[in-house]
Amino acid sequence: MRDFLTRNKIFFEIFASCLLGIMAVSVSINANKIAQAQLVLAREAQKIAAIPYVPHMRVRIKNLHSRDPLQKPELVVINDGDSAREFSSSTIAFLQIQEMRRISLQNAESENKHLNKASIALEDYLPDYIYTAEKDKGEMFSQLIEKSELMPWRMEEFYDALSAGDKSFSLGVDMYLVVKYKDQFENLHSDYYGFNFLGEGVLMDPERGRLLFLEYETARRAHQIVNFFNSTPADVVTFWARFAR
Repeated sequence: MRDFLTRNKIFFEIFASCLLGIMAVSVSINANKIAQAQLVLAREAQKIAAIPYVPHMRVRIKNLHSRDPLQKPELVVINDGDSAREFSSSTIAFLQIQEMRRISLQNAESENKHLNKASIALEDYLPDYIYTAEKDKGEMFSQLIEKSELMPWRMEEFYDALSAGDKSFSLGVDMYLVVKYKDQFENLHSDYYGFNFLGEGVLMDPERGRLLFLEYETARRAHQIVNFFNSTPADVVTFWARFAR
């Protein structure tokens, strides 16, 4: 046995060295993972600690479904947090068209169930300019949506032009808002909001919000946009034919 161990000593030493090397690599990997986890926790703790010192924006559309004709919808942005400097905001809107089809019960299985829809940039419904505010807390700005009372009339015009045969359509307007501001640490924030049925602002993924505003600006420059006042029902039919998917 001693002779065997003596003859194969070199192999045992190599095996032991490899094993120690593997163990060292494993320890190093685990240490690196622990360090990364500690860094993530430190960053999250820093964010939590900074909450009392950063702005907190709250967005809503008041009177969105009011039956009182004197109470027009009003877009409001309120800062409930710390001071917001260099505040600005802007809005965009898209006309949403969803195809619907009347299907008889007898032919329901054989019918093509794909229904087209289109999202078309809409101008002149919301004010087309950027707001700034001198205040840094509280109500940063409010703006009446003056043309809201004309919405049912215009939607009916567009609907009548689109509907034909067994097809009908659902029409609506999606509104979006971006607010930009700096906190006291000089960090620039760009918060994008959509709105739910009740008119409450819903914070969006920043990348999706940025792409929506880019899409709107691209459509405006290319004149591929519906004007709330001036576009005719025939214009909407043309846009539908172009963008429906």
